Amino acid sequence: MNLPFNISMHVFMFILSFALSLILGPMLIPMLTRLKFGQTVRDDGPKSHYKKTGTPTMGGMIFLIPVVVLAAYYAGQDKRVIPLIFVTLGFGLIGFIDDFIKVVKKRKDGLYWNQKMFGLLLVAVTFAVYVSRTQTSDIIIPFMGMDKTVSLDGCLFPLWWLF
Repeated sequence: MNLPFNISMHVFMFILSFALSLILGPMLIPMLTRLKFGQTVRDDGPKSHYKKTGTPTMGGMIFLIPVVVLAAYYAGQDKRVIPLIFVTLGFGLIGFIDDFIKVVKKRKDGLYWNQKMFGLLLVAVTFAVYVSRTQTSDIIIPFMGMDKTVSLDGCLFPLWWLF
Protein backbone atom coordinates (compact mmCIF):
# COMPACT_ATOMS: atom_id res chain seq x y z
CA MET A 1 0.00 0.00 0.00
CA ASN A 2 1.46 3.37 -1.01
CA LEU A 3 0.75 6.00 1.60
CA PRO A 4 0.80 9.71 0.68
CA PHE A 5 3.45 10.41 3.32
CA ASN A 6 6.14 8.40 5.06
CA ILE A 7 4.62 6.49 7.98
CA SER A 8 4.89 2.81 8.66
CA MET A 9 2.07 0.38 7.98
CA HIS A 10 1.86 -0.29 11.74
CA VAL A 11 1.16 3.37 12.50
CA PHE A 12 -1.36 3.55 9.68
CA MET A 13 -3.21 0.46 11.00
CA PHE A 14 -3.23 1.96 14.52
CA ILE A 15 -4.73 5.23 13.26
CA LEU A 16 -7.28 3.40 11.11
CA SER A 17 -8.26 1.14 14.03
CA PHE A 18 -8.72 4.19 16.24
CA ALA A 19 -10.88 5.90 13.61
CA LEU A 20 -13.02 2.77 13.13
CA SER A 21 -13.48 2.55 16.92
CA LEU A 22 -14.70 6.15 16.96
CA ILE A 23 -17.22 5.27 14.25
CA LEU A 24 -18.28 1.96 15.81
CA GLY A 25 -18.79 3.36 19.32
CA PRO A 26 -21.85 5.53 18.64
CA MET A 27 -23.45 2.63 16.75
CA LEU A 28 -22.70 -0.10 19.31
CA ILE A 29 -23.44 1.74 22.58
CA PRO A 30 -27.16 2.36 21.81
CA MET A 31 -27.48 -1.25 20.68
CA LEU A 32 -26.00 -2.51 23.96
CA THR A 33 -28.37 -0.20 25.86
CA ARG A 34 -31.39 -1.55 23.94
CA LEU A 35 -30.29 -5.13 24.67
CA LYS A 36 -30.09 -4.15 28.37
CA PHE A 37 -26.43 -5.09 28.59
CA GLY A 38 -26.08 -2.74 31.54
CA GLN A 39 -23.76 -2.65 34.49
CA THR A 40 -24.96 -3.86 37.90
CA VAL A 41 -23.63 -1.67 40.71
CA ARG A 42 -22.39 -3.13 44.00
CA ASP A 43 -24.59 -2.52 47.03
CA ASP A 44 -21.65 -1.88 49.36
CA GLY A 45 -20.27 1.03 47.33
CA PRO A 46 -20.95 4.75 47.67
CA LYS A 47 -24.46 5.99 46.85
CA SER A 48 -23.00 8.15 44.05
CA HIS A 49 -22.20 4.95 42.12
CA TYR A 50 -25.89 4.05 41.79
CA LYS A 51 -26.15 6.42 38.84
CA LYS A 52 -23.87 3.98 36.96
CA THR A 53 -26.60 1.30 37.05
CA GLY A 54 -27.49 0.36 33.49
CA THR A 55 -24.30 1.81 31.95
CA PRO A 56 -23.65 -0.40 28.90
CA THR A 57 -21.06 -3.09 29.42
CA MET A 58 -19.18 -5.15 26.81
CA GLY A 59 -17.80 -1.94 25.34
CA GLY A 60 -14.48 -3.67 24.70
CA MET A 61 -16.00 -4.90 21.46
CA ILE A 62 -15.77 -1.31 20.19
CA PHE A 63 -11.99 -1.67 20.18
CA LEU A 64 -11.69 -5.40 19.62
CA ILE A 65 -13.63 -5.60 16.35
CA PRO A 66 -11.55 -3.05 14.37
CA VAL A 67 -8.25 -4.33 15.76
CA VAL A 68 -8.99 -7.96 14.88
CA VAL A 69 -10.40 -7.13 11.43
CA LEU A 70 -7.42 -4.95 10.50
CA ALA A 71 -4.94 -7.43 11.99
CA ALA A 72 -6.54 -10.23 9.96
CA TYR A 73 -6.14 -8.10 6.83
CA TYR A 74 -2.54 -7.30 7.74
CA ALA A 75 -1.83 -11.00 8.44
CA GLY A 76 -1.89 -11.54 4.68
CA GLN A 77 1.33 -9.53 4.52
CA ASP A 78 2.93 -10.68 7.79
CA LYS A 79 2.01 -14.12 9.17
CA ARG A 80 3.56 -13.25 12.56
CA VAL A 81 0.39 -11.26 13.30
CA ILE A 82 -1.76 -14.41 13.50
CA PRO A 83 -0.63 -15.46 17.03
CA LEU A 84 -1.23 -11.88 18.19
CA ILE A 85 -4.79 -12.09 16.87
CA PHE A 86 -5.37 -15.26 18.90
CA VAL A 87 -3.94 -13.67 22.07
CA THR A 88 -6.12 -10.60 21.56
CA LEU A 89 -9.19 -12.76 21.00
CA GLY A 90 -8.30 -14.91 24.04
CA PHE A 91 -8.09 -11.89 26.34
CA GLY A 92 -11.21 -10.44 24.71
CA LEU A 93 -13.09 -13.70 25.30
CA ILE A 94 -12.25 -13.60 28.99
CA GLY A 95 -13.51 -10.01 29.17
CA PHE A 96 -16.67 -11.01 27.28
CA ILE A 97 -17.35 -13.92 29.65
CA ASP A 98 -16.78 -11.60 32.63
CA ASP A 99 -19.25 -9.02 31.30
CA PHE A 100 -21.72 -11.70 30.16
CA ILE A 101 -21.88 -13.14 33.68
CA LYS A 102 -22.49 -9.64 35.04
CA VAL A 103 -25.39 -9.12 32.64
CA VAL A 104 -27.04 -12.56 32.55
CA LYS A 105 -26.55 -13.68 36.15
CA LYS A 106 -26.82 -10.12 37.50
CA ARG A 107 -23.71 -10.88 39.52
CA LYS A 108 -21.86 -7.65 40.22
CA ASP A 109 -18.38 -9.17 40.03
CA GLY A 110 -18.63 -11.31 36.88
CA LEU A 111 -15.83 -13.85 36.95
CA TYR A 112 -14.17 -14.28 40.30
CA TRP A 113 -10.62 -12.93 40.46
CA ASN A 114 -9.03 -16.39 40.47
CA GLN A 115 -11.07 -17.51 37.44
CA LYS A 116 -10.12 -14.37 35.55
CA MET A 117 -6.43 -14.67 36.44
CA PHE A 118 -6.40 -18.38 35.50
CA GLY A 119 -7.90 -17.57 32.08
CA LEU A 120 -5.48 -14.72 31.43
CA LEU A 121 -2.54 -16.83 32.56
CA LEU A 122 -3.65 -19.73 30.36
CA VAL A 123 -3.76 -17.47 27.28
CA ALA A 124 -0.42 -15.86 28.15
CA VAL A 125 1.37 -19.16 28.82
CA THR A 126 0.02 -20.68 25.60
CA PHE A 127 1.29 -17.66 23.67
CA ALA A 128 4.68 -17.68 25.43
CA VAL A 129 5.25 -21.38 24.73
CA TYR A 130 4.18 -20.99 21.09
CA VAL A 131 6.45 -18.00 20.53
CA SER A 132 9.39 -19.67 22.27
CA ARG A 133 9.07 -22.67 19.92
CA THR A 134 8.60 -20.71 16.69
CA GLN A 135 10.60 -17.49 17.06
CA THR A 136 14.25 -16.70 17.56
CA SER A 137 15.22 -16.19 21.19
CA ASP A 138 17.17 -13.00 20.48
CA ILE A 139 15.84 -9.91 22.25
CA ILE A 140 16.79 -6.48 20.89
CA ILE A 141 17.89 -4.12 23.63
CA PRO A 142 16.00 -0.81 23.20
CA PHE A 143 17.99 2.35 22.50
CA MET A 144 21.19 0.36 21.92
CA GLY A 145 20.74 -0.25 18.19
CA MET A 146 19.34 -3.14 16.19
CA ASP A 147 22.62 -5.07 16.42
CA LYS A 148 22.64 -5.24 20.25
CA THR A 149 20.77 -8.40 21.23
CA VAL A 150 20.59 -10.80 24.13
CA SER A 151 19.86 -14.47 23.52
CA LEU A 152 17.44 -16.02 26.03
CA ASP A 153 17.72 -19.79 25.85
CA GLY A 154 15.81 -22.54 27.61
CA CYS A 155 12.98 -21.54 29.91
CA LEU A 156 14.09 -17.88 30.06
CA PHE A 157 12.49 -17.03 26.71
CA PRO A 158 8.93 -18.16 27.58
CA LEU A 159 9.29 -16.45 30.96
CA TRP A 160 10.31 -13.25 29.15
CA TRP A 161 7.19 -13.43 26.96
CA LEU A 162 5.01 -14.25 29.94
CA PHE A 163 6.40 -11.23 31.80
